[in-house]
Amino acid sequence: MALQINEGGSSFSTARHMYDVFLSFRGEDTRYNFTGHLYHALCDKGFNTFIDDNLQRGEEISTELLKAIELSMILIVVFSENFASSTWCLNELVKILECKNFDQLILPVFYKVNPSEVRKQEGKFGIALTEHEEKHNKDKVQSWRAALTKATYLVGFSYKDGCFESKTQFIKKIIKEISSTTSNRTQLFVAKYPVGIDSRVEEIELLLDTKSNGVRMLGILGLGGVGKTTIAKAIYNRIFGRFDRSYFLENIREKSWTTNGIIQLQETLLSMILQDTYLKVDNVPKGIELIMDRLCHTRLLLILDDVDEWNQIENLLGSCDWFSSGSRIIITTRDKQVVTTLGKDHLVYEVKKLNQCEAHELFRLHTFQMNKPREDYSEVAKQIIHYANVSVHESIGFLDRLRKWDLKNCDSLQNLPNNLRLKSLEELNLFACPMLEKFPNIHQEMKRLKKLELSYSGIRELPSSIGYLTQLTELGLNGCHNLRDLPDSIYKLQMLEIGEILCEGERSDIFVDPRSLIGEFFGDEGEKRSFIVPITEIPRWLNSKHQSVGNSISFHVGHKFPNVFAVYFAFGLEKHPFDDFAHYALNVYLSINGFEEVWINEIVLGDDSDTLWVFSRSHLKLQKLLNESNPSDYNHIEVTYEWDLECSFELRRGGVKVECICCPQKSSILSSMALTLVDYDSDSNLNLPLKKRRKY
Repeated sequence: MALQINEGGSSFSTARHMYDVFLSFRGEDTRYNFTGHLYHALCDKGFNTFIDDNLQRGEEISTELLKAIELSMILIVVFSENFASSTWCLNELVKILECKNFDQLILPVFYKVNPSEVRKQEGKFGIALTEHEEKHNKDKVQSWRAALTKATYLVGFSYKDGCFESKTQFIKKIIKEISSTTSNRTQLFVAKYPVGIDSRVEEIELLLDTKSNGVRMLGILGLGGVGKTTIAKAIYNRIFGRFDRSYFLENIREKSWTTNGIIQLQETLLSMILQDTYLKVDNVPKGIELIMDRLCHTRLLLILDDVDEWNQIENLLGSCDWFSSGSRIIITTRDKQVVTTLGKDHLVYEVKKLNQCEAHELFRLHTFQMNKPREDYSEVAKQIIHYANVSVHESIGFLDRLRKWDLKNCDSLQNLPNNLRLKSLEELNLFACPMLEKFPNIHQEMKRLKKLELSYSGIRELPSSIGYLTQLTELGLNGCHNLRDLPDSIYKLQMLEIGEILCEGERSDIFVDPRSLIGEFFGDEGEKRSFIVPITEIPRWLNSKHQSVGNSISFHVGHKFPNVFAVYFAFGLEKHPFDDFAHYALNVYLSINGFEEVWINEIVLGDDSDTLWVFSRSHLKLQKLLNESNPSDYNHIEVTYEWDLECSFELRRGGVKVECICCPQKSSILSSMALTLVDYDSDSNLNLPLKKRRKY
């Protein structure tokens, strides 16, 4: 545990607590009864408690006493009958109340005295202070009177003779409050070497302005490893004492993969803040309601660490409009879009990388355990730091247990290990790494990779060894302007997103006219496939004289579903509300004889270029859907589509590529149909409405 001694200081660094609890009392009144029992109860519960007879002989009591008061988390003052007769106790009280400004908790206990008697200095309190005025300076006595009055306005405990609860029960109640308080006031470990933290914490503290009313939500934004969590812990340690309740909820992204994980996060948040270990949550919606109901009246400091999707915040905080005045909510994330969803009044702090001096200091401390190593190491240290800014160490390529590797938005990354033999790796994310031009060779033992995201990277070519990734199901190459070539096996993947691909300055014909790939693209391997390509016109292999208007396309088939079937759209995006990349979900609804299935497909766009998007399901899947729809000789197929976000799109064309299969009856309608095409006015914008559909 640690304690921020000076709230106005420039450093977040805090002194260690010497004691959990400091007991101030009149010895003659309560040392061998109430206070003695309270002291032993605190010690039995593991609280390091100061009581004056702990002082070693020969020590100056006043100096040691002041130190103990300053370095205690909770200060308990036991007011008893003869408390005010002791100038020692009164001076101690004045010092304790000074600590109220240092975020320490002061807990008054009125033992067999009425709080109003203390406040108004009546009875024995009044007599004692009158006697003090005859012996001491009036200003001194007035400070004692003010301290007694001030103490009675603090939240505390009162015990009187004849009350219904026993002393034991009364002490248990005090212990429970202390247990709750200490758990919420325990400081977090920040870092072994907190280099560069102070200045960043000060900047965030200015943004939070904890002395102001209202609610403030702050997003701490930055790349992985830049120090978001470390800084969040440091700011938590600095300000948590200014709130009624506080909690630092860690590893949200990692724990939000499953419903049970979300429920565990909800239970952790509630139980730790409310100190109720028996609290249970039945399901996610009930957990959200419980969090809002139980915490809405509390001035709260809450830090949600490592969030990568908005729904993770929603699952914990609901609508985020219920917080009590003065609350502060801090969210650490790598994703700028998560921050923008907090609302128009949210605050953003983008973590700055360490400067050269800070980087050198941190490296020296970790490497040499000192800030000033031998001079002959200085140049080596500088070279290593420069290398670390742009490269990943070769040893990373041989981590057998690594399952997920996320280097998203590492805009300075230039080099990966030359060889990758990550036997357990399932997901590799290199999204928006524009300086990375070469992808490493892949070892044949690296067979578990399922998702490889290279969109908007600087990759120029993929190695032929990519064929070893036999389990690869998703490959993102959208926005790879420098990509020169692709291996043939890339078209066997279940999910393929390719966009903005340039081949030595010209667009690759392989995507404009992929007739040689139709057999593999529309085959039966895998559940679904799609690709996105930059294009200005619909290629001739998709053209047809059969056209209709609207966002619905209909045709008829017999008992056999066509082997070739794909939905496609050609559109331009005039603008989107985000600075860099926009993620949109295009919902496609396939209805077979009235039985509907929803396909939701994410599209990532980086600019306003014209784009062709083609999507298909496996023939086996489509035939199964037809068989389950009570088919006849003449089956009605309808495709409709819509965006899940209202944006301004210029939808050039949309249609369905269908292999000609004539129905036994009314075949004249379909005898020449190879494609049904929806044609839109190229000068008009299409804003498709939102609809609610069942998702299968």
